Amino acid sequence: MLFASEKYEKAFSLFEILDPAFKHHLEETCGVPDHDDWENARKVSGFLADSWFLTKNMFGFDATSDTLIDRIARIELKFCDWAKSVDTKTITMTNFSGLAASIIVGGWRKRALAESLGEDNGW
Repeated sequence: MLFASEKYEKAFSLFEILDPAFKHHLEETCGVPDHDDWENARKVSGFLADSWFLTKNMFGFDATSDTLIDRIARIELKFCDWAKSVDTKTITMTNFSGLAASIIVGGWRKRALAESLGEDNGW
C-alpha cells in the first residue's frame, strides 16, 4: 500500500489547495500528510521491499543448505548496511528486523556452531 500511495503525493497536495473540506476532514482525523510523512513512507517502503526480497530468496522453493548460508550472510550484510545509517528511523527498523531475524535463524546458528565444534546437543 505504501508503494501505491507514493504515486499520489502530488494529488494530496493539490487536494489540500483545491478542496478546503478535504484538508479540514484530514485535520480532524489523522492530519494532512506533509513532506516528512512522505519521506517516511519512502523509507519504510524501501525497507519493506528489501526485507521482502531477502525473505523470499531465503525461504524460496530453491533453497538448499549451501545457498541458505549465502542468503543468511546477505541478510546480515544488509542489516549491517542499514545499521550504519544516520537516520534514526532506519536504525530503529533495522534493530527490530535484526531481532526478528535472529529469532528465525538463531536456532540455525546454534546448530551450525555445535556441528562445527563436533558437539551433539540434540539440535
